[in-house]
Amino acid sequence: MGRREEERKEQEGSLKIGFWNVAGVKEKQEGFWERIKEWDVVGLVETWLKQEEWEKMKNRVPKKFNWSIQGAKKERVGRKERAIGGIMMEVREGLEEEEEWVEEESLMIREVRWKKEKWRLATVYVSGNLDKMMGKIKSVKEEEGRKERWIVGAISMRE
Repeated sequence: MGRREEERKEQEGSLKIGFWNVAGVKEKQEGFWERIKEWDVVGLVETWLKQEEWEKMKNRVPKKFNWSIQGAKKERVGRKERAIGGIMMEVREGLEEEEEWVEEESLMIREVRWKKEKWRLATVYVSGNLDKMMGKIKSVKEEEGRKERWIVGAISMRE
């Protein structure tokens, strides 16, 4: 049994959640995706992955996870066009309540059930107005009038 497998065994009974500004996913090597497998839920921001590129990427991401993506936007920088932003969220199979998740521009919220509790996990990419984004999250919480545990991560701020 390898070191990582031993660590995972020790952590059984815990939920590993991570948020990561990855500065692009298309060129990530196998080692990156192996590390992603160690987590139960991961929110990735600044993926720079356009929606139409997802079909090609599907074969590279770890299996046994439910993936959702929000494609990066195209922006013209000088004479070149490049992708900015983008969100990917993965949830280990068996944790997610499929019918309960929210997606708005630069915001992805997934609901997971763990040890009989519901958790809402929000991955956020803010390129400008942080107050506006926090207001969006607050309105989702109030609109539904529910009291789950919330974790908000990867607030990648650009002004």
